[in-house]
Amino acid sequence: ARLAVRQSFGLVHGLYTLARARRATGNLTRASGTLLRRSAVAARDTAVRRLALLTLAAAAGLDSATAVRAARDQDDQSRRAMLRGTGALSPALRARLVRRALADPSTIVRVEAIAAARLGDGTPDCAPILAATRDPEPYVALTAIDSLGSGCADRAAAADTLRRRAAAPAEHGAADHRWQTGAHALLSLARLDSAAALALLPLASVAGRAETRIYAARAAAIAGARPILLRLAADPDRNVQEAAIAGLAATAAHEADTVYLRALRSSGYQVALAAATALEGSRHPGALAALLDAFDRLSARRSENARDPRVTILARIAELGSAAAAPRLEPYLADYDTTVAATVATTLGRWTGTRVEARPVPLPTPQDPLASAFLQDRLRLRVTLAASSGGGSFMVRLFPDEAPATVARVLRLAREGFYDGKVFQRVEPNFVIQGGGPDANEYVGDAAFMRDELTLRAHARGTVGISARGRDTGDGQWFINLVDNPLLDHEYTIVGRIGSGWEVTERMLEGTRIGTVEVVGTR
Repeated sequence: ARLAVRQSFGLVHGLYTLARARRATGNLTRASGTLLRRSAVAARDTAVRRLALLTLAAAAGLDSATAVRAARDQDDQSRRAMLRGTGALSPALRARLVRRALADPSTIVRVEAIAAARLGDGTPDCAPILAATRDPEPYVALTAIDSLGSGCADRAAAADTLRRRAAAPAEHGAADHRWQTGAHALLSLARLDSAAALALLPLASVAGRAETRIYAARAAAIAGARPILLRLAADPDRNVQEAAIAGLAATAAHEADTVYLRALRSSGYQVALAAATALEGSRHPGALAALLDAFDRLSARRSENARDPRVTILARIAELGSAAAAPRLEPYLADYDTTVAATVATTLGRWTGTRVEARPVPLPTPQDPLASAFLQDRLRLRVTLAASSGGGSFMVRLFPDEAPATVARVLRLAREGFYDGKVFQRVEPNFVIQGGGPDANEYVGDAAFMRDELTLRAHARGTVGISARGRDTGDGQWFINLVDNPLLDHEYTIVGRIGSGWEVTERMLEGTRIGTVEVVGTR
């Protein structure tokens, strides 16, 4: 009984938190290490074994005996978690475990093996990473392609593989996914051999898929291809503009201030945010006026979701302005966003040398169907993917008892068609899938923020959370946990969990488009 208590999920989770903070709190005690190693191989609860292995990895405390036993665990998440800690093992044992993992039937184990191949000191061996680029599972192959950009022992072989993958058009797979291999290879090639990438950039920068042009902008920033970045900064797609502006900020700095000032007029929150960020330290004579005008335009939308660009624009106004500009900001002491109102008060106080009080007037609370959520049993969402993304559907069982306000908001948005036709713009294998917003970008979502509803439920594989950029800033976008993610526990609202159709979820890639989201429930 005492052992069962010691191996409880809550206790191991506490050690996990301490291990991740060990630079501040110090290393775990010897007794804690012993308990974790025992739990990693002997706990009956698979969640405890996984978390114990992740904790040992965070504490750099994985030993060879535990690693070898965990490599044979029937639970694929345990085998995957073990690989996270192999940097503490001998190079020979780590190489043996990586070879075994690359032949594992589980996709998540093979993905983790690629990261494990780079652990330890010295330049990693290219062979296992190159082999993984030929894996039939896109998550594995794309992860390997991304990894090659960081270099390996046979640099020439890595560059040759990336060059061929970047230049070869994809002819198979769902239409929304065919751009992936070439775009990922181009970006990795830019990191490894920028001269070789430069030859491929002109064609990629005019590709029909916006995602390819986004990757081209990122590659152009690494390769220093300023003419391409200047052209992409005027691209019709706002996410391409954002990537190009970020690239210009890194390569041209304030020589491109006129581009940033023009971008401040964009209706895209992500573009205005990128432009305001790039203008930090600018001395352009027209910057202050352009920033004030942009702030007025964004504020007129009365959208809480505009907080990020508005606060960043305010930071630039504070740098460039003076008391002479105070009348332009004073009305925003009564802004609908408390963070913005407080920032305005701080700025005015600094300019005038007086104490200024914010008087925010929040927006009305959205009328979501909170009561009706409790009148239906087994409330679910059926998410059907677009045919261009491979089709198929999966079901999400909602948790109205745990997150009633969040469920009510998601129900309203789904019934209004908010999610239909939207894109999952972020896919990180062995982490999360995120999307569902109006502009395929994390900064654009529902206008009104959602309050966090945090519970003791863990962010286990298959749970669905609400993405946020700080406390109480959920905007209707979802993320799906592809593996257990204890670092997210008690930080983000969990709205539900995927039941049937997990195999559809596992083949979703960046750019996957939603066809419809339907509410399904029985009274």
